[in-house]
Amino acid sequence: MRTCELQTIDRGVTELCTSALPDAPGLRAARERVGEVCEKVLARAHDAGVLRPDFGLDDLAFAIAAITRAAPLGDWRRHLTFLLDGIRPQDT
Repeated sequence: MRTCELQTIDRGVTELCTSALPDAPGLRAARERVGEVCEKVLARAHDAGVLRPDFGLDDLAFAIAAITRAAPLGDWRRHLTFLLDGIRPQDT
């Protein structure tokens, strides 16, 4: 949630997270570290069965960018709730 809030308030954070800034070595390394951490979190969620098996890092990045760019300040929380409900595995 904090990432969504930061990206909504400060578009510079969004640019940093979405690789729109020049590919400086320090930025690249930071993005790679964040990606590795996110991959681990997604793997744990998949293993626990609380995340759709087809939801990956690219989906997460897209979803966060879409929520924070399209939503007026404050509305991102509502859209994040929809997203979180939608990425849970369906009971069959």
